[in-house]
Amino acid sequence: MRATQLSCRAGAWPRAALAAGLGLLGCSGASAQQEPVEAERRADILVVTGVREQRSAEVPRSLSITTRDDLDRLPAINLVDLLGRAANLNLRSTLGNAKFSGVDIRGQGDTYTSNVLVMVDGIRLNAPDLSGADLSIVPVDLVERIEVIRGANTVRYGNGAVGGVINIITRTPAAGGEVGVRGRVGSFATRGGGADAAWGGAHWSAALAAEFNDTDGYRDNSELTQRDVRARIGYAPTEWFSAAVGALLHDDQYGLPGPVTAADFAGSDAARRQTRFPFDGGETDDDVLRADVTLGSAETGELRVVAFDRQRRNPFRIGAGAATPFGEIDEDTQRLDARFERSFQLGARQHSLIVGVDGNNSDYGRREGPLTTAGTTVKQGYLAQRGWFAAADLQLNATLKAALGYRQDSLAIDGSDGVVVDDLCDDLLVIGTGQNTVTLCNDPGGPRSGVAVDRAATDRWRNHAFEAGLVYSPTASTNIFLAYAESFRNPNVDELVLAAADLGPQTSRHWDAGIRHLAGDAVELGLAVFSSDTRDEILFFVPPFLVGSGAGPAPGEASLGLNRNAEQIVERLGGEADVRWNAASWLELTGNIGYTRARFAGSGARLPLVPEWTAGATALFTLAGGYSLSIAGSYVGPRPDGNDFSNTRFPQVASYVVADAKLSWERNGFSAYAGIANVFDEVYAASVYNEQFYPQAPRNFYAGFSYRIQSSG
Repeated sequence: MRATQLSCRAGAWPRAALAAGLGLLGCSGASAQQEPVEAERRADILVVTGVREQRSAEVPRSLSITTRDDLDRLPAINLVDLLGRAANLNLRSTLGNAKFSGVDIRGQGDTYTSNVLVMVDGIRLNAPDLSGADLSIVPVDLVERIEVIRGANTVRYGNGAVGGVINIITRTPAAGGEVGVRGRVGSFATRGGGADAAWGGAHWSAALAAEFNDTDGYRDNSELTQRDVRARIGYAPTEWFSAAVGALLHDDQYGLPGPVTAADFAGSDAARRQTRFPFDGGETDDDVLRADVTLGSAETGELRVVAFDRQRRNPFRIGAGAATPFGEIDEDTQRLDARFERSFQLGARQHSLIVGVDGNNSDYGRREGPLTTAGTTVKQGYLAQRGWFAAADLQLNATLKAALGYRQDSLAIDGSDGVVVDDLCDDLLVIGTGQNTVTLCNDPGGPRSGVAVDRAATDRWRNHAFEAGLVYSPTASTNIFLAYAESFRNPNVDELVLAAADLGPQTSRHWDAGIRHLAGDAVELGLAVFSSDTRDEILFFVPPFLVGSGAGPAPGEASLGLNRNAEQIVERLGGEADVRWNAASWLELTGNIGYTRARFAGSGARLPLVPEWTAGATALFTLAGGYSLSIAGSYVGPRPDGNDFSNTRFPQVASYVVADAKLSWERNGFSAYAGIANVFDEVYAASVYNEQFYPQAPRNFYAGFSYRIQSSG
């Protein structure tokens, strides 16, 4: 890019304007006389997140769509970086990599991992504990599209779809075949690569992909090594029947450097890099098997059934020395989703109806050390969820569409926690699950009790949710929506172990309204406002050993480490606005701004780690010779410390602005790119507890390539 092409160069970027989410929109090209090209009409993209596949313009919610083109050209090291730039999607991270990062939608706070649902091709990625969804297992190169719907989507997805739903749709084999290879390098000894192949015939299709990534990480003991293999075989002998089976095999090894003190965070780069926990870390084996069956047609109605089995094993060591033995998390989950959709005509209008059932069983166990060591804590839980829902889209007239839905859901949890009391037993036999678990010592001398159960509980909860929405389309380019929805979220197994005796589900009521408008042929605008009231919100208090601090609670506050329902209603109020402008054939500009006011109704205290203001902006330049240059920035406002529920114990966490840039080149299936993350070398932290900071990476660099060959069928 020559300096004469733009009226504002990199050195003249107004950082304050970028913080407001509008700085890049202020740059105008010297070739402004060029005619603007038609905007990519995202209102016409078919989205699958929600009740059924439909045009995004017909969804009565605030939504964002990230296309394959965005993934190729916009600056992002991983999916979390890209998602964190959208309005009211706030980056949460401890290490800066995708495994220990996520996005909070509309101010869910520290429990966002259980209040924001992440799906991959319609399958839940969230674990049944507080670890949330591991977005690192999804290679960016295999993603076709990402759909984000803000607000409650509980009718379709059930428990946990409170703040929003992120659905990641991967590439599907097209007719013919394709082969792709890729590689990447970056700062902090980062390297990786992958290969994939897919083939689609008249009736059969197949896909295979492998991925490897390795990095030392920005901080001491923050290394991460990952390997992924995924495979899929599909069979579609007729138009009314198709089936597919697939597998994902994932393993990783990682370090956990923990936080740094406020003094070290404000000090030198070397102080931020260091760790007090050089031996903490773990590894993960996470394997998923999946089967899909589709029966029927558009005329008869379509039945879709998805089943999957997930086995996760995670040895770990936290807050320990080199000789401390590892603990372990084990998860065994099976889930089944079935839904039937039928379009029908009533009067002169076309409508659709969908009914579905779903359920999952999850056996979860966690121990903080070996079963042969006295004092090791042992936690077990067995979860059984069952639900059904019905929803309809009704075309009331030529300009007005209504959406209605209802869900009933039940959850049974058998859980217990205890401690190993017999250090002489080196062969423990565990029989049963949950409250029926019996742990025996298998020594030749005869069975003896190996674990003393401190707490055993059986919880049964029934929940329901209702939603209704209207979409009014006075013109082909304008859609106005209004929606009401209810949501619920049950405590997860981690929360139940360290819980008040009366811990139970939280319930919320949500209102959404907004407008989407295509102005002319080149500008898309979106504006949405929302409010929600949550009763019995589940609050998580991080234990002191997890943050390296023994700081106790302030007078009148609950003890750290105890999970409980909030006595006060949590009120959330806010909105988001975004604009996409194809200013010229060579320039596309986007900008957004989000506001979330999340407070406890009685005291007025803000919810910890929830910024009131977020913003983002991007500029994409399409240059000659197959080159493109993208520049992106995001702003996150100040927010209370993660353990400051009264907003009086600690100073606010400072706001930050991060900018990234990427140069790409593409021709004949080959593409190459080079990028800079954190261009301004901003010092910032996305997670802070008790003034213990998790610093994010300073300015760093990356580069890579990909080559894809396709042949028609």
